Amino acid sequence: MQLKYELIEDHFEEITQMRTKTEQARLPGGSWLIRTVMYTPYLISADVTQISVAGSGKKKKKRQKKKDRKQNRKASLFDPIS
Repeated sequence: MQLKYELIEDHFEEITQMRTKTEQARLPGGSWLIRTVMYTPYLISADVTQISVAGSGKKKKKRQKKKDRKQNRKASLFDPIS
């Protein structure tokens, strides 16, 4: 499956020669993937996080209190860099 990633942040630090790049992609099910890659002169490190759509859980989510569900709905993603 090919995902279309949108750039959120791209930062280069002159002193340490480190570059950090953060991107987001929408999955077919409606959830999001956030990918952060850190490049250094000696190492490349990557972290991928999946953010589920609020209200798309199973029976356990139905048992949550109303207050908890409202907090889940307020989650938002970053605006891509234009």
